[in-house]
Amino acid sequence: MFRKQVNRLQILALGFLLSACGGGGGGASGDVNSNEIVAPPPPPPSSSQSLIPQAPPLGEVLYADATLLRPMRSGSQWTYRGTDLSANRTGPQFYRSTVSQTLAAEGLVESEINGADNDVSTTKLEVKDGLIIASGPTGLPGTSDTDALASTELRSPVRQGDQYILLERDYANSGLDADQDKKEDVLTIAAYRRVMGNESVTLTDDSTLTTVRVDTIALMRFKRSSDGVLTPVMKLTESVWYAPRIGIVQKKIVMADSISKIAGASGLRKILAAAPGTNAGLIDRLEVLESWDGVDAGHGFTKPQAVLRPNTSSGGAAYFGEAIGAKAFGERVMVVIANGDSDRVGLSIAILDKRGQLNSVREYPGLMKNSYLSDMKYNASGVVWLSSGVAIFAPVEGNRMRMFHFDQTGQLTNGETGTLFPFDSIEALAGDGDRIWAAHTKDSEIYPGVDLVLQSFDVLARPQTAEMVLEAKTARGIGGIKLSAANGRVTATWQTESTARYAVWTASQGAPIAKSLKSISQSTTGTYNSPLRPVTSATKSHIIWAGPALVEYDSNGPGQDPGLRGLMLDLVSAEPVRSSNGDVDAEKLHVSRELGAENYLVAAAGDGLVFANVVKTQKLFPEAKDPQAFVEFSIFSDSDLPLAAVKPTIVRVHGVDLMGFEISPFAVRHLVYLQDRIMVIKGDNSLATYLVWLRK
Repeated sequence: MFRKQVNRLQILALGFLLSACGGGGGGASGDVNSNEIVAPPPPPPSSSQSLIPQAPPLGEVLYADATLLRPMRSGSQWTYRGTDLSANRTGPQFYRSTVSQTLAAEGLVESEINGADNDVSTTKLEVKDGLIIASGPTGLPGTSDTDALASTELRSPVRQGDQYILLERDYANSGLDADQDKKEDVLTIAAYRRVMGNESVTLTDDSTLTTVRVDTIALMRFKRSSDGVLTPVMKLTESVWYAPRIGIVQKKIVMADSISKIAGASGLRKILAAAPGTNAGLIDRLEVLESWDGVDAGHGFTKPQAVLRPNTSSGGAAYFGEAIGAKAFGERVMVVIANGDSDRVGLSIAILDKRGQLNSVREYPGLMKNSYLSDMKYNASGVVWLSSGVAIFAPVEGNRMRMFHFDQTGQLTNGETGTLFPFDSIEALAGDGDRIWAAHTKDSEIYPGVDLVLQSFDVLARPQTAEMVLEAKTARGIGGIKLSAANGRVTATWQTESTARYAVWTASQGAPIAKSLKSISQSTTGTYNSPLRPVTSATKSHIIWAGPALVEYDSNGPGQDPGLRGLMLDLVSAEPVRSSNGDVDAEKLHVSRELGAENYLVAAAGDGLVFANVVKTQKLFPEAKDPQAFVEFSIFSDSDLPLAAVKPTIVRVHGVDLMGFEISPFAVRHLVYLQDRIMVIKGDNSLATYLVWLRK
């Protein structure tokens, strides 16, 4: 960060900043595999007493092993949001920096792309004898860009008050003429690090971490050749906050001294005036972690990546079609893909690892009608997940349904003709264990009424329960039928002419418990603007619905509130667990949703829930000038509180223009829970994934 103003220049001395490019870092990035200069703590310069203060008494051991605060793993990446308040800015400048680690011949190399100055720098990291050593270009007077300086970034044990000297040296040939007498001035540079102690840091997503703060102090003064006078000492401070297992989560660099305090330094002022962000010598930058990808752990989100389909005929790769369903089996994710054009006909079953990389794929061209698969792209009701794999339903003649079963490897188990289901008019499907739950309508004894019936089957389409009537003899039909099932619990929702209805069935109760739900969000005809949606988590049943709900009238008539509402259902009575006694539309969730927004996604996440919504009219951060589209993920942890009373964890994933993503994060289709992360399956006539990390 800050173009490696410590790790790149290593001693953070202001002289380095001036002699290189100014503004808090050099302009050229050197080769870390070059002439390495190891700088032991030297004696104080002969021209004056030491600029470095005496170390404070050592305090408690904060961490026995410093590597816990500075994890090193090839493939890791950190993204920071930066704010530059340096003196020559007319206002704050906001930018992003990305730091990544890779394994190279010379060891672990850390590379940074700094968005403030579009600069790229590299640093070599190594652990030796309890020391974390960083090596990078020096910027020292009399050295070249290919020279590298190695210094201690942290050492074990990490103790409060621990101080280590990085450098203290006089440079007679400084290359600088502060008093403009056409003679080089002697430059004294000193730098040291001190462990300040534990502090809390709030990240950009409002999460709070316990960290260790380490300050690096760089001091500089000149001895003017014209009269031998020592200038006042200029000070630059960089504070770095390290979080265990994550690494650097915040960094602040400040030089509050104005160059005007150095009498006779008009030449130095000219140098500073040409340096970006350092007019009058004032530097003030802050960078805060936005996301971290530690390969097998993380915080925030990862960059979207395409999942490519092997093309064995040409030896290359091609894009998959749309994902119509996805589910985790252990640490693997199975994705059902509809390939709908002439070159990609039929069905693909892809197996991804938990980072979204393709492990294997099985192709079934022409197994089902493409027209049906295309219809399923945005409605995966025909994909039923089971403990043994997945059952996919396709229509055949006479509105009958044929079921195809695939095991967890994607292997078709019941042949290319599938299994014919025993009735037509299937309205909704759900899977639980190896039971397929089906809701369908059938003619009632009183014509023209119909009954809504629930029944379960095995993978051979054999009934496992008797028919259970959820809604009997409805005169004018039933709509909006949806099912969700998990761990022996089935939740159903549907719409009649007069009201919204739901039911819960459990094996211990035997018969389903059906309830009605009325709200002011019903239209004048008595139907909901948005149908109820059931979500069954590991141990709980929930019902979710969306606005626009009618709210208080004003001079223009009733307003509209597009927000999401939700209720957890009591495990025994199936009664809603309420946060208030008012209208059910008061059960509004802490989830962003805008009027006219795309349809929301919701999925079970263990015993909790996760929502995904595209937001287009809000500011991504409070200081942003304009609204910026982003995907907001709202993660509800397991709680016995009413849903409306739960404050979810919020993760906002923003788009191409801000992050340089080659693939946008939008067009989210499926959310897959994987214990420590949510895998986001997205598509827009192709397949891509990214991760949203769950907080521990």
